[in-house]
Amino acid sequence: MDGIASTRAEADAELQQLREERGIKGNELRDSALVSSLDQALNILSDQLYQTPTHFLLELIQNADDNDYASGVAPRLHLSLYEEDGRKCLRTDCNEVGFTFKQLEALTRVGQSTKISTAGGQKGYIGEKGIGFKSVFKVADVVHIASGFYEFKLDRNNPIGMILPIISRFPSADRIAGHTQFLLQLKYMDDYRDIRRDLEDIEPQVLVRENLSLIGVYTLTVEELCDEFEVWIREVRVAGIEEQSTQWHRKVSSLFCDRTHLKEKLKEFPIIPLRDGSWVNAKEKHVYLASENEDEHVPTGIDISIVDQGASRDPVRKKFFKYLGIKEYSPRQVCDLILELHRDMVVNRTCRMKKDLVADAAYLFKHRSQLKKDEVPAIFFVAMKDGKPVLRRLKQTYLIDPTVKPGLIAKYRNTAGNPFFVLSDEYETAICEEGTEGTAKEFREWLLRSEISGFATIPTLVDGTKLSPEWNFLRDQDVVDLLYVVKFYWERYNLPLKLLKAVPELEVRCLDGVTRALGLSAVPTADLKQHCPHLDFAELPQPTLENWGFLSDFGVIITCNTTARLRELQALSELPVDNVDKKAVHEIYRALSSSMTLDKEEIETAFCKRPLFLSDKQIERIQAAPVFPILEKRDGPQEESGIALCSIDDRDWYIPDSPILESAFRDKVNMLSLPVKSVKMLRSLFQDLGCKDMFLSSAVKETVEPSGTCIRDRLREDDLKARLRYISQLAAKDTEFMQDILLLRVWSVPSITITRCLGDVEVTNDNEVITIKDKEDTTDIYFREGIQESDQPAVKFELSKHFIREFDIDVKDTNLVNYVMDAPISQLPGIMEKHDISLPEDSDDEGTDGEGFDSEDDDATVVDRTEEPSNGELNIELGGNDKSEGRYEKLQVTSKATDSDVESESFSSFAPTGSPSPQSFRELIPTHQSRAQSIVRKASRFRMSDSLVAITPIQHYESEGVSHQSLPIRTRNIHDGGGGGSSPGRPTSTATSRGGLSDGYNSEFSDSHSSGYQAPPRARDRPVYELFKRQIDDWTFESWTSDMRGEAGHPRFKGRQRDFSDFTYLDRFGHMREALRRVGVEPNAEWSNNTKFHLEVKATLGHCAEAFFVSQNQLDKMREFNGDPNNAYVLLRVFNMEEDNGPGIKFFRDPWSLYMGGILDFRSEEGYKVY
Repeated sequence: MDGIASTRAEADAELQQLREERGIKGNELRDSALVSSLDQALNILSDQLYQTPTHFLLELIQNADDNDYASGVAPRLHLSLYEEDGRKCLRTDCNEVGFTFKQLEALTRVGQSTKISTAGGQKGYIGEKGIGFKSVFKVADVVHIASGFYEFKLDRNNPIGMILPIISRFPSADRIAGHTQFLLQLKYMDDYRDIRRDLEDIEPQVLVRENLSLIGVYTLTVEELCDEFEVWIREVRVAGIEEQSTQWHRKVSSLFCDRTHLKEKLKEFPIIPLRDGSWVNAKEKHVYLASENEDEHVPTGIDISIVDQGASRDPVRKKFFKYLGIKEYSPRQVCDLILELHRDMVVNRTCRMKKDLVADAAYLFKHRSQLKKDEVPAIFFVAMKDGKPVLRRLKQTYLIDPTVKPGLIAKYRNTAGNPFFVLSDEYETAICEEGTEGTAKEFREWLLRSEISGFATIPTLVDGTKLSPEWNFLRDQDVVDLLYVVKFYWERYNLPLKLLKAVPELEVRCLDGVTRALGLSAVPTADLKQHCPHLDFAELPQPTLENWGFLSDFGVIITCNTTARLRELQALSELPVDNVDKKAVHEIYRALSSSMTLDKEEIETAFCKRPLFLSDKQIERIQAAPVFPILEKRDGPQEESGIALCSIDDRDWYIPDSPILESAFRDKVNMLSLPVKSVKMLRSLFQDLGCKDMFLSSAVKETVEPSGTCIRDRLREDDLKARLRYISQLAAKDTEFMQDILLLRVWSVPSITITRCLGDVEVTNDNEVITIKDKEDTTDIYFREGIQESDQPAVKFELSKHFIREFDIDVKDTNLVNYVMDAPISQLPGIMEKHDISLPEDSDDEGTDGEGFDSEDDDATVVDRTEEPSNGELNIELGGNDKSEGRYEKLQVTSKATDSDVESESFSSFAPTGSPSPQSFRELIPTHQSRAQSIVRKASRFRMSDSLVAITPIQHYESEGVSHQSLPIRTRNIHDGGGGGSSPGRPTSTATSRGGLSDGYNSEFSDSHSSGYQAPPRARDRPVYELFKRQIDDWTFESWTSDMRGEAGHPRFKGRQRDFSDFTYLDRFGHMREALRRVGVEPNAEWSNNTKFHLEVKATLGHCAEAFFVSQNQLDKMREFNGDPNNAYVLLRVFNMEEDNGPGIKFFRDPWSLYMGGILDFRSEEGYKVY
């Protein structure tokens, strides 16, 4: 028996054998006198063997060195000196292979040792007497020993207790599997202090052992203990932790609890037991302490772990677990996990079993007090459709509620083709398992309480702006059932317009078997059937007002009112005369007569829609009857007109249908003595009687002719042509307006005469102020000389009306046409820009000097003359003979508008000093042609900066870690008396731009680049188009959504300009976001491949800091698209357009947000200017 016990039973049997060899039979000692003598000798030996009580430490170290160790294991001896629960203990742990029976027997004898002598008969430093281990009893009465399956103790308090093993389990809190351990319960505090001192002062040579090469003595800190604990866990894994006793776990919990600096490390140790038998660490998701109440069912699939019930209720371990962040379980955690699981089903398309979904809803309902709102959350439900389960979330789902009558959902749920998704019956079954029918009712109310969940007990009739499938299904099944649903909603809600229109159009079966529109029918009440028996009565169950009175809102007749009587009268008129009860007709007319005060409009409308029928014979009788009062013409000035009754057959009188004509021919021809207003009301009657040619408007012939010498009014002509270039931009269709303008001529005449002829009666009037004559090759406009201020509105009205008709301009743009006709020409570009209307191509070339006029017509006389202008009116300079050659396509128009009319910097500020003559726009700004060509040439080297703004930093500062740059902007004085600079005392405005600046375009703001100039669209858009064409692979001309792309050789843009920005691009592949990122514009995180970019270009010859105009339409788009991930609005400020190194661009992403953040400033004087 020299091996190692392989089982605990074998080990206990060997221990029992040793006890019997020492005289123990059962639990009794034999030969008591001998035992007593031996016990006394052992006590003396233990107490007097060594002078130092701590000598036993050396014996323990020697024993450890003598032990056998497994191959590859580094021998280790661990001595722990500690206090626990008032007890002082010393424990040794050695990772040897374990005691053999021979070693065990030597340990429990006196004078027998397994140690082998060294050469020369010398022993080691200790252990030479073979009884060294007994020295431990000098400081301890009880020693616990564990090795392999051997677990026993030696108790000095018992007879021969130092050599008599007592089978006893090693304290579980201290047991370490795979180690040989000694646990000494120290008797005195002095011994504790001496041992600690000797451990600290132990001689180095004792530590040099043959096997224990890693041995050392040190005071173990809690941090080091944690490290040792980590190493031990890695060695023994979860299985080793699981083997430890409850006391061991309590000790670990108390030792490490509240060690803040070790908390994160402790969270990684798998020392938390779960009720399913597994062990996890504190970082495991969804781990909770068991609640103090009884555990309850948690739906399957919910990722939640509950700590073992015993561990959760142990106060020491519970405190430690809470310190590690483990919260106590409550239904709230389960509810949150259910909601998280359902959200994951949406995102990752995960699935759950049908029964689990039912259990989820039942659990949430039971614990609904734990939810944020007392309504069903957005989870998946199981609904039945055509006998198959279907998942529904936030979609229309119907409940079968036995309290709702009629129960249409239950009635039609199994009908083929029904559109109803009905909640599975398993939900109420699961709910009622824990409650009553009242609980099921509460469950339905809980589902219906949410406005977004989509639950309903009554069919939905409208889906968005369309009638729902439920409407169509019920309409085809039974209209009466559909009307019950309409009544339900009518009693509780304001019905949508779609229903109000659709209900009267429903086809219902009537009592006569014919199907008719509901709105043309009547409810067959007893009162209606008695007084209006010929109405079309709908076939309705229980036809009482209480049941069907609501149908009156849909045009259905429910009472004997005016509508019912008119309908009855109409029905009677369709019957054979012999079948009509004249008495009933008389009753209807008497009732209608009584109702005229209240229902006059309805009655008149009904009779107008169904006028009396006149036969040809009756018409002939009326035409021949002398019943028309005619005001006769006067033969002399003193004679009074008389009234005569004439017939239509007389044909020598006229019907006055125009106030002007009636006034012109009164007393000159025979005329019907009726007011014009009355004639207009009876016009259709007169036409039916064959009087169409007798209306004055048909009989009178009018001619308008200028009188006197016609003078070509060049300046007024040029003014109109200039305005027409802008008005033509409002045309609803493509118009060759340039040709129309070239064929326009303006004349000044002494008078304009209108002649009206009626038979041999002629009436003339020379008070006309304007007339327009369209010929095949020209349009001539004649103005009367000396037009008074009071006649100006009439002139403007006639001109606007003519141009609106010629250019087919939308009626909603009428006010803008009038505005363009009135405003100074210099303001027209700004007005068009403000209203987001494209400028004419040559708008910047108007008024060019040096171009002549067309030669006059052969019959026109050329006269040089200048009219004196009145307040703010145009100088009218009539063309002279020196300008009679060449074309008049581009002429100069100079406005003498007042200061209040000026919106931008006065161009006069750029005129040479002392020059009295007005300057043209071309003289102040390079021509459109030259600018466009210059920019196109530079397109290949067009630069976009590496940052948000490609300009020169003027001032730099930092605030809270954000870089800012201030850019000076010279504001324009709106009322500066024509000067070009800012007025004194007007501060300089600044704009703040976030982000860094590149080595961009270093040009200061200067007067040479006036902000009064906005680049023409073609020159403005072309470089932007070319730039993105190089940057973006799928950039095509279709992204250029302005009228100007046609001028660049691409197909014309046919969309409505005001509905689009200059460029529109759907970023399907992220190219635009990447292009913006390359220039330092960080894309919005919400932008995606579905984001459409709206790029609006604002250009200037000058500095980027100049203010620019945006229209109300553009401002509305900024605000509309702000925060919309599917639409991104970006302003592009193109500046320095004629600089040698090419233009620059400043980007404003989400300008409305920039405005709200104070980075951009919108100022509205006339339109918005952006600073």
